[in-house]
Amino acid sequence: MKRALILYLSLFLLSFNLLASDRLLGRWLYTGFVYEGQQYPPLDPDLSLYFDFSVDGVSTLHWTWKNTASFCSRQALYVRGENLIEQWVVWVNPQNSVRCQGDPDMKIDSRSQTKYFLKEDQLYLELSLDSKPLYYMLTKQSEY
Repeated sequence: MKRALILYLSLFLLSFNLLASDRLLGRWLYTGFVYEGQQYPPLDPDLSLYFDFSVDGVSTLHWTWKNTASFCSRQALYVRGENLIEQWVVWVNPQNSVRCQGDPDMKIDSRSQTKYFLKEDQLYLELSLDSKPLYYMLTKQSEY
């Protein structure tokens, strides 16, 4: 674990200068998804989900549901490649809703690699559904 952290931090430091001018930096709000070439609104209209990508190599994932106090929140170290975001969850909010427990993004030490692309003010994160690509669509809300 310690060796992996040192390696990850080294990668972070090497990419730090690239991040300073990176279009990925800022807050991205989930606004829908694309599946089989068709664009859809969020399935749950009460869900508000966003990612923050900061210059210090930390990503925050946070979501809430309207009219409830429930939320899920975590922070991860991230490294961005040309079309890949690698994340390593280093903190999970201890006050997260029990609804978060089954989500791998809300587990300490969870690691992920996600293909992505940027198009204008949209960030598309590639997932898979029935072995076909499904793209979460996020809209830029603010710059850092």
